[in-house]
Amino acid sequence: MKEFIKKNWKPLTLWSSLGGLLFGGALFAYKKGYMRNADPPVPLPDQLESIDLKTRPFEIRTEDRTRTVRSQYHLQATPFRIWSVLEEGRKGHPVFFVTPRQFLLGEAGAEEEVQGEPFYAAIGIPKFTKKRDLLDHLHEGSQILFLHCLVGGSCNGIPTGEKTLSTGKIASWEFSPAEAALTESSAPASGPAEG
Repeated sequence: MKEFIKKNWKPLTLWSSLGGLLFGGALFAYKKGYMRNADPPVPLPDQLESIDLKTRPFEIRTEDRTRTVRSQYHLQATPFRIWSVLEEGRKGHPVFFVTPRQFLLGEAGAEEEVQGEPFYAAIGIPKFTKKRDLLDHLHEGSQILFLHCLVGGSCNGIPTGEKTLSTGKIASWEFSPAEAALTESSAPASGPAEG
Protein backbone atom coordinates (compact mmCIF):
# COMPACT_ATOMS: atom_id res chain seq x y z
CA MET A 1 0.00 0.00 0.00
CA LYS A 2 2.84 2.37 0.89
CA GLU A 3 4.47 1.65 -2.47
CA PHE A 4 1.21 2.39 -4.35
CA ILE A 5 0.76 5.73 -2.54
CA LYS A 6 4.41 6.61 -3.14
CA LYS A 7 4.07 6.01 -6.88
CA ASN A 8 0.63 7.64 -7.35
CA TRP A 9 0.61 10.48 -4.83
CA LYS A 10 0.08 13.22 -7.46
CA PRO A 11 -3.11 11.79 -9.08
CA LEU A 12 -4.45 10.74 -5.67
CA THR A 13 -3.97 14.28 -4.34
CA LEU A 14 -5.65 15.76 -7.40
CA TRP A 15 -8.68 13.45 -7.23
CA SER A 16 -9.16 13.88 -3.49
CA SER A 17 -9.01 17.69 -3.92
CA LEU A 18 -11.58 17.61 -6.74
CA GLY A 19 -13.86 15.33 -4.72
CA GLY A 20 -13.65 17.68 -1.74
CA LEU A 21 -14.43 20.69 -3.93
CA LEU A 22 -17.44 18.99 -5.51
CA PHE A 23 -18.80 17.87 -2.15
CA GLY A 24 -18.23 21.34 -0.63
CA GLY A 25 -19.91 23.04 -3.61
CA ALA A 26 -22.96 20.79 -3.43
CA LEU A 27 -23.27 21.38 0.32
CA PHE A 28 -22.95 25.17 -0.17
CA ALA A 29 -25.61 25.15 -2.93
CA TYR A 30 -28.00 23.17 -0.73
CA LYS A 31 -27.48 25.47 2.26
CA LYS A 32 -27.99 28.60 0.16
CA GLY A 33 -31.14 27.21 -1.41
CA TYR A 34 -29.82 27.03 -4.98
CA MET A 35 -30.85 23.39 -5.25
CA ARG A 36 -34.58 22.91 -5.77
CA ASN A 37 -36.51 21.38 -2.89
CA ALA A 38 -38.50 18.30 -3.88
CA ASP A 39 -41.35 19.29 -1.54
CA PRO A 40 -41.66 23.09 -1.79
CA PRO A 41 -43.84 25.16 0.56
CA VAL A 42 -47.26 26.33 -0.67
CA PRO A 43 -47.67 30.12 -1.01
CA LEU A 44 -50.86 31.73 0.27
CA PRO A 45 -53.16 32.85 -2.58
CA ASP A 46 -53.45 36.61 -3.16
CA GLN A 47 -57.19 36.86 -2.50
CA LEU A 48 -58.25 35.08 0.67
CA GLU A 49 -61.31 35.33 2.88
CA SER A 50 -60.16 32.81 5.47
CA ILE A 51 -57.93 29.81 6.16
CA ASP A 52 -58.72 26.82 8.35
CA LEU A 53 -55.57 25.11 9.61
CA LYS A 54 -55.51 21.76 11.41
CA THR A 55 -52.55 20.17 13.15
CA ARG A 56 -51.62 16.55 13.63
CA PRO A 57 -52.44 15.12 17.06
CA PHE A 58 -49.78 15.59 19.72
CA GLU A 59 -49.50 14.79 23.41
CA ILE A 60 -49.51 17.17 26.38
CA ARG A 61 -49.21 16.56 30.10
CA THR A 62 -52.21 17.82 32.11
CA GLU A 63 -52.54 17.29 35.85
CA ASP A 64 -51.24 13.74 36.35
CA ARG A 65 -51.83 12.25 32.91
CA THR A 66 -50.88 12.58 29.27
CA ARG A 67 -53.60 13.61 26.85
CA THR A 68 -53.83 13.60 23.06
CA VAL A 69 -54.63 17.01 21.59
CA ARG A 70 -55.05 18.52 18.16
CA SER A 71 -55.19 22.23 17.34
CA GLN A 72 -57.31 24.08 14.85
CA TYR A 73 -56.84 27.70 13.80
CA HIS A 74 -59.39 29.83 11.95
CA LEU A 75 -57.67 32.74 10.23
CA GLN A 76 -59.90 35.56 9.04
CA ALA A 77 -58.37 37.91 6.44
CA THR A 78 -58.06 41.59 7.38
CA PRO A 79 -57.13 44.69 5.35
CA PHE A 80 -53.91 45.03 7.37
CA ARG A 81 -50.47 44.23 5.95
CA ILE A 82 -46.89 44.28 7.20
CA TRP A 83 -44.60 46.29 4.94
CA SER A 84 -40.83 46.14 4.79
CA VAL A 85 -38.51 48.52 2.96
CA LEU A 86 -36.19 45.56 2.38
CA GLU A 87 -38.79 43.75 0.25
CA GLU A 88 -39.33 45.94 -2.80
CA GLY A 89 -42.07 45.06 -5.24
CA ARG A 90 -44.07 43.01 -2.72
CA LYS A 91 -47.63 43.63 -1.63
CA GLY A 92 -46.75 43.25 2.04
CA HIS A 93 -47.49 40.30 4.30
CA PRO A 94 -51.21 39.82 5.08
CA VAL A 95 -52.29 39.98 8.72
CA PHE A 96 -55.00 37.60 9.92
CA PHE A 97 -57.35 37.57 12.90
CA VAL A 98 -56.48 34.20 14.43
CA THR A 99 -58.94 32.20 16.53
CA PRO A 100 -57.19 29.19 18.09
CA ARG A 101 -58.99 26.10 19.38
CA GLN A 102 -57.72 22.89 20.92
CA PHE A 103 -59.54 19.57 21.02
CA LEU A 104 -58.57 17.25 23.89
CA LEU A 105 -59.34 13.61 23.31
CA GLY A 106 -61.25 12.06 26.20
CA GLU A 107 -61.14 8.48 27.44
CA ALA A 108 -64.38 7.52 25.66
CA GLY A 109 -63.18 9.02 22.35
CA ALA A 110 -65.15 12.26 22.79
CA GLU A 111 -63.33 15.56 22.25
CA GLU A 112 -63.37 18.45 24.69
CA GLU A 113 -62.99 21.85 22.97
CA VAL A 114 -60.87 24.59 24.55
CA GLN A 115 -61.14 28.05 22.99
CA GLY A 116 -57.94 30.13 22.98
CA GLU A 117 -57.51 33.90 23.10
CA PRO A 118 -57.76 35.44 19.58
CA PHE A 119 -54.91 37.58 18.23
CA TYR A 120 -53.66 39.31 15.07
CA ALA A 121 -50.69 37.77 13.25
CA ALA A 122 -48.97 37.14 9.95
CA ILE A 123 -48.35 33.45 9.37
CA GLY A 124 -45.70 31.28 7.81
CA ILE A 125 -43.33 28.43 8.52
CA PRO A 126 -40.23 28.59 10.71
CA LYS A 127 -36.70 28.24 9.35
CA PHE A 128 -37.64 26.43 6.13
CA THR A 129 -34.60 24.45 4.83
CA LYS A 130 -32.51 26.01 7.63
CA LYS A 131 -32.92 29.50 6.19
CA ARG A 132 -34.86 32.39 7.72
CA ASP A 133 -38.56 32.18 8.61
CA LEU A 134 -40.77 32.05 5.51
CA LEU A 135 -43.95 34.12 5.82
CA ASP A 136 -47.06 33.71 3.62
CA HIS A 137 -46.36 30.00 3.04
CA LEU A 138 -47.55 26.68 4.47
CA HIS A 139 -45.89 23.29 4.43
CA GLU A 140 -47.34 19.96 5.51
CA GLY A 141 -45.50 18.56 8.51
CA SER A 142 -44.12 21.95 9.55
CA GLN A 143 -45.13 23.95 12.59
CA ILE A 144 -47.08 27.17 12.06
CA LEU A 145 -45.22 30.40 12.77
CA PHE A 146 -47.37 33.26 14.10
CA LEU A 147 -45.78 36.73 13.89
CA HIS A 148 -47.93 38.76 16.29
CA CYS A 149 -49.04 42.24 15.18
CA LEU A 150 -50.75 45.37 16.43
CA VAL A 151 -53.40 46.81 14.11
CA GLY A 152 -55.67 49.84 13.95
CA GLY A 153 -55.85 53.28 12.39
CA SER A 154 -54.21 52.74 9.01
CA CYS A 155 -53.87 49.52 7.02
CA ASN A 156 -50.41 48.85 8.43
CA GLY A 157 -49.77 45.94 10.73
CA ILE A 158 -46.99 46.56 13.23
CA PRO A 159 -45.04 43.46 14.34
CA THR A 160 -44.72 43.30 18.12
CA GLY A 161 -41.58 41.16 17.88
CA GLU A 162 -43.40 38.25 19.52
CA LYS A 163 -43.32 34.98 17.58
CA THR A 164 -45.10 31.81 18.61
CA LEU A 165 -45.07 28.34 17.10
CA SER A 166 -47.91 25.86 17.03
CA THR A 167 -47.30 22.84 19.25
CA GLY A 168 -48.62 20.47 16.59
CA LYS A 169 -47.42 20.20 13.01
CA ILE A 170 -49.65 21.05 10.03
CA ALA A 171 -51.83 18.16 8.89
CA SER A 172 -54.12 20.02 6.48
CA TRP A 173 -55.50 23.41 5.53
CA GLU A 174 -58.35 24.87 3.52
CA PHE A 175 -58.37 28.23 1.79
CA SER A 176 -61.65 30.12 1.39
CA PRO A 177 -61.18 32.55 -1.50
CA ALA A 178 -62.46 36.11 -1.41
CA GLU A 179 -65.51 36.99 -3.53
CA ALA A 180 -63.35 38.20 -6.44
CA ALA A 181 -61.60 34.84 -6.62
CA LEU A 182 -64.85 32.84 -6.49
CA THR A 183 -65.57 33.63 -10.14
CA GLU A 184 -62.42 31.72 -11.16
CA SER A 185 -63.04 28.65 -9.00
CA SER A 186 -66.18 27.73 -7.10
CA ALA A 187 -64.45 25.10 -4.93
CA PRO A 188 -62.15 26.19 -2.09
CA ALA A 189 -58.52 25.20 -2.44
CA SER A 190 -57.24 22.81 0.15
CA GLY A 191 -53.94 21.44 1.30
CA PRO A 192 -52.82 17.91 2.00
CA ALA A 193 -55.42 15.61 3.50
CA GLU A 194 -54.96 14.46 7.05
CA GLY A 195 -53.08 11.26 7.41
